[in-house]
Amino acid sequence: MLELVEVGILEEEDIEHATSATFNPNRCGFEGKGEIWVENILNLGVSPSKLIEIMKTRFNSCDGVILEGLGVSSICVYDDAAGWFQDLKLKYRKKYYQRLTNMLPGLGNAKTLTFDLESIEALNKISDLLVSLPSPFYNLKFVKLPWGFKESSISSALRNYLLGGSPKAAIGTKFPENTMDYQEVPCCLTSQKFMLDEALATNVNDPASRKPGGRN
Repeated sequence: MLELVEVGILEEEDIEHATSATFNPNRCGFEGKGEIWVENILNLGVSPSKLIEIMKTRFNSCDGVILEGLGVSSICVYDDAAGWFQDLKLKYRKKYYQRLTNMLPGLGNAKTLTFDLESIEALNKISDLLVSLPSPFYNLKFVKLPWGFKESSISSALRNYLLGGSPKAAIGTKFPENTMDYQEVPCCLTSQKFMLDEALATNVNDPASRKPGGRN
């Protein structure tokens, strides 16, 4: 909901008004152990109807027109929200891309990083921001680019951000044979999470689960 606050649709006070927190007893059950009543269980809830009413009132106050109960000739549905996101102006998309810089420092000890196409392109688009950031990677050996992505397409700012802390690290689309013993860390920017959830997701896979060639 903070995204709605950032673009001026809601205010923080509106969220507080639509959120309730109460402590109520609750029944908890454990397999084979029966059920017990536990007191002081925190119940946190958000009322969608209150939020919608607030947004509707604010929209009308700005001379907006809300059409309800009308038929439509067609509806476009993006199954993963990627199409919707790409339609946003770059300055709005870059706000989401910047979240990558909050995630990547947590991977500072990684020896290999694997980027998908969307993630590496997103980092390229915020090169102006990366110029002022130090490289968080101090133990890096290899950065794997998505197949078909040209290394020459990487901006100098992004290259310094990725390799500046590990000047001996290499970058390419295929893992060198001597990196197979390293733990691969995929860096993925998940499209379907962009609208209101966290836009970024990362996971660390067990090296034993990797298929030959370093691809998951």
